Amino acid sequence: MERFLDTSVARPLLVASRPYKKFLKSSLGLKPCYTSKYVRMEISRSYLVNVISFYFMLHLPSIDSYDDAIRLWSNRYKTSELKAVLHLVAELAACHGLKSTTRDKAKFIEILGSYIKRIDIKNRRSFVDPSNDSTHCARANIILKIDAARPSAGMKDFYDQFIDVEKCRSQCRIGNTILERHRSSVEAYVRYAETLPPNEETRGFLKVCENLKEILRRGASALSCKTCEKIGDAVIALDASRNMNLDHIDRSFDLLCCLIGQSHVRHPSESAVMTSV
Repeated sequence: MERFLDTSVARPLLVASRPYKKFLKSSLGLKPCYTSKYVRMEISRSYLVNVISFYFMLHLPSIDSYDDAIRLWSNRYKTSELKAVLHLVAELAACHGLKSTTRDKAKFIEILGSYIKRIDIKNRRSFVDPSNDSTHCARANIILKIDAARPSAGMKDFYDQFIDVEKCRSQCRIGNTILERHRSSVEAYVRYAETLPPNEETRGFLKVCENLKEILRRGASALSCKTCEKIGDAVIALDASRNMNLDHIDRSFDLLCCLIGQSHVRHPSESAVMTSV
């Protein structure tokens, strides 16, 4: 059966540690893996945009080194975003023999710019698109164009377009996806959630359903790019091709998939794999 990857599997294949990438590739097999434009957008939202934000933080005159940028970053962003940048900075510095000094700052900015471009290309080319994004996500259509002579200009243009959530929301069809195309499944999710106790296995599913319930109550006015982020697992499960296997790490998919008859496999997290070695 063909493999359709959720963000929680597709993103590690691009940016996780080498041992974990190797583990996932071995688990997925040699067949081509599929992701939708919506999944690739989620990778940009959860990772690439944050790295670009850090890139521009390094340009601030008050920042003398990447350690200074990390200290400022740690005061502004939540744990997951902080960890992702800490890991990336350490890896790039080690690979290129750079130190957190004013002298190496310009070189680090150059290397980080090349990394951003490389990850964006891999995000768009590493997976096969089954063309099943019923949301017609406008953010997914924003292309990062980097001119080697002026890399910052292309990244700023991409960043500014991506965070213009009002414009992006006005151009997408997430309302049709949730309130029309998959409404009966969404209603079934919400009904089932009301029968479940909160625990480690159900917590993610219940959070998704809490937001879905509010959307059903308020209609399309409740939908925004921020709301879409909160129900992204449901969007991916609902839009997945039923003749494909949905590969994921997040527990929420166990119920999201089972309730709609979607074949799926949950893979262990990176920390679980690395601590078992």
